[in-house]
Amino acid sequence: MDKPNDTEMQDATLELALGLLETATAARTTVQTSNIWSTNDGWRDRFMAIDDPEALAAAGAGRRDRQEAGKLSEAARST
Repeated sequence: MDKPNDTEMQDATLELALGLLETATAARTTVQTSNIWSTNDGWRDRFMAIDDPEALAAAGAGRRDRQEAGKLSEAARST
């Protein structure tokens, strides 16, 4: 995983991963990235932060309701 919103770091990691796919000669071959995560740029304070917990809870409830409706619809079609 790379730092959120750091496309340069993400691109470098993807290039490293694709290169490994091309050159690995055995299972469990690993490489180490040279990327260094700074500890003082503030991204960790915002990573996975929930700005509106009520909206997130409502979205989750709606998703669960849709899933349940889909299950009931599928059960009705199979009987």
